[in-house]
Amino acid sequence: MTLASWSSSHVLGMISSSGLLFGLMLLAAIVGGYAARFVHVPRVVGFLLGGIALRLILHALFVPEPGGPQDRILQAAAEPLSAIRDLALGMILFSIGGVFQRSNLKNISPAVLRIGLLEILSVVVLVFAGCLIAALLSPTRFTGPESLLLAGLLAVAAIATAPAATLFVLQEYDAKGPITDTILALTGVNNFVCVILFYSMFFLLASVGAVQTHGVLHDNLWVVLAATTIGSVSLGIVCGTLISIIHAKLALAETVLIFIALFILLGAGEPWFFEHLGVSYNFLLAALVMGGVFANIAIDTEKLVSSLRTLGSPVFAGFFVMAGYDT
Repeated sequence: MTLASWSSSHVLGMISSSGLLFGLMLLAAIVGGYAARFVHVPRVVGFLLGGIALRLILHALFVPEPGGPQDRILQAAAEPLSAIRDLALGMILFSIGGVFQRSNLKNISPAVLRIGLLEILSVVVLVFAGCLIAALLSPTRFTGPESLLLAGLLAVAAIATAPAATLFVLQEYDAKGPITDTILALTGVNNFVCVILFYSMFFLLASVGAVQTHGVLHDNLWVVLAATTIGSVSLGIVCGTLISIIHAKLALAETVLIFIALFILLGAGEPWFFEHLGVSYNFLLAALVMGGVFANIAIDTEKLVSSLRTLGSPVFAGFFVMAGYDT
Protein backbone atom coordinates (compact mmCIF):
# COMPACT_ATOMS: atom_id res chain seq x y z
CA MET A 1 0.00 0.00 0.00
CA THR A 2 1.43 3.40 -1.01
CA LEU A 3 1.67 6.36 1.33
CA ALA A 4 -0.92 8.25 -0.72
CA SER A 5 -3.48 5.44 -0.57
CA TRP A 6 -2.83 4.83 3.12
CA SER A 7 -3.25 8.50 3.91
CA SER A 8 -6.48 8.69 1.97
CA SER A 9 -8.08 6.05 4.16
CA HIS A 10 -6.46 6.77 7.52
CA VAL A 11 -4.55 10.02 7.92
CA LEU A 12 -6.97 12.12 5.88
CA GLY A 13 -9.78 10.65 7.92
CA MET A 14 -8.15 12.18 10.99
CA ILE A 15 -7.14 15.47 9.36
CA SER A 16 -10.71 15.92 8.15
CA SER A 17 -11.36 16.90 11.77
CA SER A 18 -11.15 20.68 11.98
CA GLY A 19 -9.84 20.41 15.53
CA LEU A 20 -6.87 18.29 14.47
CA LEU A 21 -6.13 20.60 11.55
CA PHE A 22 -6.16 23.61 13.86
CA GLY A 23 -3.85 21.75 16.24
CA LEU A 24 -1.42 21.22 13.38
CA MET A 25 -1.70 24.92 12.58
CA LEU A 26 -0.77 25.84 16.15
CA LEU A 27 2.23 23.49 15.97
CA ALA A 28 3.22 25.20 12.72
CA ALA A 29 2.88 28.53 14.54
CA ILE A 30 5.25 27.36 17.28
CA VAL A 31 7.86 26.19 14.77
CA GLY A 32 7.44 29.29 12.62
CA GLY A 33 7.62 31.58 15.66
CA TYR A 34 10.91 30.07 16.85
CA ALA A 35 12.33 30.21 13.32
CA ALA A 36 11.36 33.87 13.03
CA ARG A 37 12.98 34.65 16.37
CA PHE A 38 16.15 32.84 15.25
CA VAL A 39 16.51 35.04 12.15
CA HIS A 40 15.33 38.19 14.01
CA VAL A 41 12.14 38.95 12.09
CA PRO A 42 8.63 39.51 13.51
CA ARG A 43 6.86 36.30 14.49
CA VAL A 44 3.98 37.09 12.16
CA VAL A 45 6.34 36.29 9.27
CA GLY A 46 7.06 32.89 10.79
CA PHE A 47 3.35 32.22 11.32
CA LEU A 48 2.52 33.02 7.70
CA LEU A 49 5.39 30.89 6.38
CA GLY A 50 4.40 28.11 8.78
CA GLY A 51 0.90 28.08 7.29
CA ILE A 52 2.28 27.97 3.76
CA ALA A 53 4.66 25.15 4.70
CA LEU A 54 1.87 23.16 6.40
CA ARG A 55 -0.32 23.36 3.31
CA LEU A 56 2.54 22.33 1.02
CA ILE A 57 3.44 19.38 3.26
CA LEU A 58 -0.15 18.13 3.56
CA HIS A 59 -0.71 18.41 -0.17
CA ALA A 60 2.61 16.77 -1.01
CA LEU A 61 1.91 13.80 1.25
CA PHE A 62 -1.82 13.30 0.98
CA VAL A 63 -3.14 15.01 -2.16
CA PRO A 64 -2.09 13.19 -5.34
CA GLU A 65 -3.94 15.63 -7.61
CA PRO A 66 -5.23 19.19 -7.07
CA GLY A 67 -9.00 19.40 -6.96
CA GLY A 68 -9.35 15.71 -6.15
CA PRO A 69 -11.33 14.19 -3.27
CA GLN A 70 -8.40 14.48 -0.85
CA ASP A 71 -8.04 18.16 -1.68
CA ARG A 72 -11.74 18.71 -1.03
CA ILE A 73 -11.43 16.94 2.33
CA LEU A 74 -8.72 19.38 3.44
CA GLN A 75 -10.77 22.34 2.22
CA ALA A 76 -13.84 21.11 4.09
CA ALA A 77 -11.79 20.70 7.27
CA ALA A 78 -10.64 24.33 7.11
CA GLU A 79 -14.10 25.84 6.56
CA PRO A 80 -15.38 25.57 10.18
CA LEU A 81 -12.30 27.48 11.35
CA SER A 82 -13.88 30.71 10.11
CA ALA A 83 -15.00 31.30 13.71
CA ILE A 84 -11.33 31.65 14.67
CA ARG A 85 -10.89 34.28 11.96
CA ASP A 86 -13.95 36.19 13.15
CA LEU A 87 -12.76 36.12 16.75
CA ALA A 88 -9.22 37.22 15.82
CA LEU A 89 -10.37 40.07 13.58
CA GLY A 90 -12.93 41.19 16.13
CA MET A 91 -10.35 41.27 18.93
CA ILE A 92 -7.87 43.12 16.71
CA LEU A 93 -10.32 45.84 15.63
CA PHE A 94 -11.60 46.10 19.21
CA SER A 95 -8.04 46.74 20.42
CA ILE A 96 -7.41 49.32 17.70
CA GLY A 97 -10.69 51.03 18.56
CA GLY A 98 -9.40 51.43 22.11
CA VAL A 99 -6.82 53.91 20.82
CA PHE A 100 -9.66 56.39 20.20
CA GLN A 101 -9.82 57.20 23.89
CA ARG A 102 -10.44 60.87 24.63
CA SER A 103 -7.06 61.30 26.32
CA ASN A 104 -5.26 59.80 23.31
CA LEU A 105 -7.19 61.88 20.80
CA LYS A 106 -5.98 65.06 22.50
CA ASN A 107 -2.39 64.00 21.79
CA ILE A 108 -3.00 63.52 18.06
CA SER A 109 -2.03 66.79 16.43
CA PRO A 110 -3.67 68.25 13.32
CA ALA A 111 -0.40 67.57 11.49
CA VAL A 112 -0.87 63.83 12.07
CA LEU A 113 -4.40 64.03 10.69
CA ARG A 114 -3.09 65.86 7.63
CA ILE A 115 -0.51 63.11 7.16
CA GLY A 116 -3.28 60.52 7.34
CA LEU A 117 -5.38 62.38 4.78
CA LEU A 118 -2.37 62.75 2.49
CA GLU A 119 -1.63 59.05 2.86
CA ILE A 120 -5.18 58.08 1.89
CA LEU A 121 -5.24 60.44 -1.11
CA SER A 122 -1.81 59.26 -2.29
CA VAL A 123 -2.80 55.60 -2.14
CA VAL A 124 -6.06 56.22 -3.98
CA VAL A 125 -4.42 58.28 -6.74
CA LEU A 126 -1.48 55.90 -7.28
CA VAL A 127 -3.56 52.71 -7.31
CA PHE A 128 -6.26 54.30 -9.46
CA ALA A 129 -3.67 55.50 -11.99
CA GLY A 130 -1.90 52.15 -11.96
CA CYS A 131 -5.13 50.26 -12.65
CA LEU A 132 -6.02 52.59 -15.54
CA ILE A 133 -2.56 52.18 -17.06
CA ALA A 134 -2.82 48.40 -16.73
CA ALA A 135 -6.25 48.49 -18.39
CA LEU A 136 -4.95 50.59 -21.29
CA LEU A 137 -1.92 48.34 -21.81
CA SER A 138 -3.89 45.10 -21.64
CA PRO A 139 -4.54 43.26 -24.95
CA THR A 140 -8.29 43.84 -24.64
CA ARG A 141 -7.83 47.58 -23.82
CA PHE A 142 -10.52 47.47 -21.15
CA THR A 143 -11.80 51.06 -21.15
CA GLY A 144 -15.03 52.93 -20.51
CA PRO A 145 -16.97 54.08 -17.45
CA GLU A 146 -16.92 50.62 -15.89
CA SER A 147 -13.12 50.50 -15.99
CA LEU A 148 -12.99 53.81 -14.11
CA LEU A 149 -15.32 52.50 -11.42
CA LEU A 150 -13.46 49.19 -11.11
CA ALA A 151 -10.18 51.08 -10.79
CA GLY A 152 -11.81 53.21 -8.11
CA LEU A 153 -12.98 50.08 -6.28
CA LEU A 154 -9.43 48.70 -6.18
CA ALA A 155 -8.08 52.11 -5.19
CA VAL A 156 -10.32 52.45 -2.13
CA ALA A 157 -9.65 48.82 -1.17
CA ALA A 158 -5.94 49.68 -1.09
CA ILE A 159 -6.60 52.26 1.65
CA ALA A 160 -7.02 49.51 4.22
CA THR A 161 -4.05 48.98 6.53
CA ALA A 162 -3.66 45.38 7.67
CA PRO A 163 -4.85 45.74 11.28
CA ALA A 164 -3.85 42.25 12.35
CA ALA A 165 -0.18 42.46 11.36
CA THR A 166 0.13 46.06 12.59
CA LEU A 167 -1.25 45.35 16.05
CA PHE A 168 0.53 42.01 16.46
CA VAL A 169 3.98 43.40 15.62
CA LEU A 170 3.49 46.38 17.94
CA GLN A 171 2.42 44.07 20.77
CA GLU A 172 5.28 41.66 20.10
CA TYR A 173 7.86 44.39 20.62
CA ASP A 174 5.84 45.96 23.46
CA ALA A 175 5.73 49.26 21.61
CA LYS A 176 4.02 52.00 23.61
CA GLY A 177 3.87 55.76 23.39
CA PRO A 178 2.45 58.56 21.26
CA ILE A 179 3.89 57.25 17.99
CA THR A 180 2.39 53.81 18.60
CA ASP A 181 -0.98 55.36 19.44
CA THR A 182 -0.78 57.47 16.29
CA ILE A 183 0.00 54.43 14.13
CA LEU A 184 -2.95 52.52 15.58
CA ALA A 185 -5.24 55.53 15.26
CA LEU A 186 -4.31 55.97 11.60
CA THR A 187 -4.84 52.24 11.07
CA GLY A 188 -8.34 52.55 12.50
CA VAL A 189 -9.13 55.65 10.44
CA ASN A 190 -7.81 54.02 7.26
CA ASN A 191 -9.98 50.96 7.73
CA PHE A 192 -13.03 53.04 8.67
CA VAL A 193 -12.65 55.16 5.52
CA CYS A 194 -11.97 52.05 3.44
CA VAL A 195 -15.17 50.34 4.56
CA ILE A 196 -17.33 53.38 3.77
CA LEU A 197 -15.72 54.14 0.40
CA PHE A 198 -15.66 50.48 -0.63
CA TYR A 199 -19.39 50.16 -0.04
CA SER A 200 -19.94 53.40 -1.96
CA MET A 201 -17.90 52.23 -4.96
CA PHE A 202 -19.61 48.86 -4.91
CA PHE A 203 -23.03 50.49 -5.06
CA LEU A 204 -21.85 52.78 -7.86
CA LEU A 205 -20.81 49.70 -9.82
CA ALA A 206 -24.18 48.14 -9.09
CA SER A 207 -26.01 51.26 -10.26
CA VAL A 208 -24.35 51.08 -13.70
CA GLY A 209 -24.82 47.31 -13.96
CA ALA A 210 -21.13 46.39 -13.60
CA VAL A 211 -22.00 44.00 -10.76
CA GLN A 212 -25.19 42.06 -10.28
CA THR A 213 -27.43 42.70 -7.28
CA HIS A 214 -30.86 41.47 -6.32
CA GLY A 215 -33.76 42.17 -4.02
CA VAL A 216 -33.48 45.14 -1.71
CA LEU A 217 -29.96 45.93 -2.91
CA HIS A 218 -31.13 46.49 -6.46
CA ASP A 219 -33.92 48.86 -5.50
CA ASN A 220 -32.41 50.90 -2.65
CA LEU A 221 -28.64 50.96 -3.07
CA TRP A 222 -27.91 54.18 -1.20
CA VAL A 223 -30.47 53.44 1.49
CA VAL A 224 -28.67 50.14 2.12
CA LEU A 225 -25.31 51.96 2.27
CA ALA A 226 -26.61 54.46 4.84
CA ALA A 227 -28.36 51.74 6.82
CA THR A 228 -25.26 49.53 6.83
CA THR A 229 -22.99 52.35 7.99
CA ILE A 230 -25.35 53.73 10.63
CA GLY A 231 -26.35 50.23 11.69
CA SER A 232 -22.72 49.13 12.12
CA VAL A 233 -21.86 52.20 14.19
CA SER A 234 -25.03 51.81 16.27
CA LEU A 235 -24.33 48.11 16.81
CA GLY A 236 -20.81 48.94 17.95
CA ILE A 237 -22.11 51.57 20.39
CA VAL A 238 -24.70 49.19 21.85
CA CYS A 239 -22.26 46.27 22.17
CA GLY A 240 -19.51 48.50 23.57
CA THR A 241 -21.89 49.84 26.20
CA LEU A 242 -23.09 46.32 27.00
CA ILE A 243 -19.55 44.99 27.46
CA SER A 244 -18.71 48.00 29.65
CA ILE A 245 -21.67 47.26 31.95
CA ILE A 246 -20.84 43.55 32.06
CA HIS A 247 -17.20 44.40 32.78
CA ALA A 248 -18.28 46.47 35.78
CA LYS A 249 -20.85 44.00 37.14
CA LEU A 250 -19.42 40.51 36.53
CA ALA A 251 -16.19 38.69 37.27
CA LEU A 252 -13.39 38.93 34.72
CA ALA A 253 -13.71 35.28 33.63
CA GLU A 254 -17.42 35.71 32.88
CA THR A 255 -16.76 38.98 31.03
CA VAL A 256 -14.16 37.32 28.80
CA LEU A 257 -16.53 34.43 28.09
CA ILE A 258 -19.34 36.79 27.05
CA PHE A 259 -16.88 38.86 25.01
CA ILE A 260 -15.73 35.83 23.00
CA ALA A 261 -19.28 34.58 22.46
CA LEU A 262 -20.39 38.03 21.31
CA PHE A 263 -17.65 38.37 18.71
CA ILE A 264 -18.18 34.88 17.32
CA LEU A 265 -21.92 35.55 17.05
CA LEU A 266 -21.40 38.93 15.38
CA GLY A 267 -18.91 37.52 12.88
CA ALA A 268 -20.97 34.46 12.00
CA GLY A 269 -24.22 36.41 12.07
CA GLU A 270 -23.21 39.02 9.48
CA PRO A 271 -23.98 36.86 6.41
CA TRP A 272 -26.86 35.05 8.17
CA PHE A 273 -28.73 38.25 9.06
CA PHE A 274 -28.33 39.58 5.53
CA GLU A 275 -29.43 36.35 3.86
CA HIS A 276 -32.43 35.60 6.07
CA LEU A 277 -33.57 38.99 7.37
CA GLY A 278 -32.13 41.46 4.87
CA VAL A 279 -30.28 43.22 7.71
CA SER A 280 -26.81 44.39 6.71
CA TYR A 281 -23.95 45.47 8.97
CA ASN A 282 -20.17 45.41 8.79
CA PHE A 283 -18.65 43.29 11.54
CA LEU A 284 -15.22 44.94 11.42
CA LEU A 285 -16.65 48.46 11.60
CA ALA A 286 -18.88 47.45 14.51
CA ALA A 287 -15.88 45.93 16.35
CA LEU A 288 -13.83 49.10 15.80
CA VAL A 289 -16.59 51.32 17.23
CA MET A 290 -17.18 48.87 20.06
CA GLY A 291 -13.54 49.16 21.13
CA GLY A 292 -13.71 52.94 21.08
CA VAL A 293 -16.88 53.02 23.17
CA PHE A 294 -15.48 50.56 25.71
CA ALA A 295 -12.25 52.55 26.06
CA ASN A 296 -14.17 55.76 26.81
CA ILE A 297 -16.89 54.61 29.20
CA ALA A 298 -15.59 51.47 30.94
CA ILE A 299 -13.83 51.51 34.30
CA ASP A 300 -10.37 49.91 34.61
CA THR A 301 -10.20 48.87 30.97
CA GLU A 302 -6.65 47.52 31.32
CA LYS A 303 -7.92 44.54 33.32
CA LEU A 304 -9.92 43.19 30.38
CA VAL A 305 -7.44 44.36 27.73
CA SER A 306 -4.50 42.56 29.37
CA SER A 307 -6.55 39.37 29.69
CA LEU A 308 -7.54 39.56 26.04
CA ARG A 309 -3.91 40.13 25.08
CA THR A 310 -2.91 36.88 26.81
CA LEU A 311 -5.92 34.98 25.50
CA GLY A 312 -5.40 36.36 22.02
CA SER A 313 -1.89 34.93 21.56
CA PRO A 314 -2.99 31.47 20.32
CA VAL A 315 -5.95 32.99 18.48
CA PHE A 316 -3.74 35.45 16.59
CA ALA A 317 -1.15 32.75 15.90
CA GLY A 318 -3.82 30.48 14.45
CA PHE A 319 -5.23 33.38 12.44
CA PHE A 320 -1.91 34.14 10.74
CA VAL A 321 -1.16 30.47 10.10
CA MET A 322 -4.60 30.13 8.50
CA ALA A 323 -3.82 33.17 6.35
CA GLY A 324 -0.65 31.47 5.14
CA TYR A 325 -2.44 28.13 4.76
CA ASP A 326 -5.08 29.71 2.52
CA THR A 327 -2.50 31.43 0.32
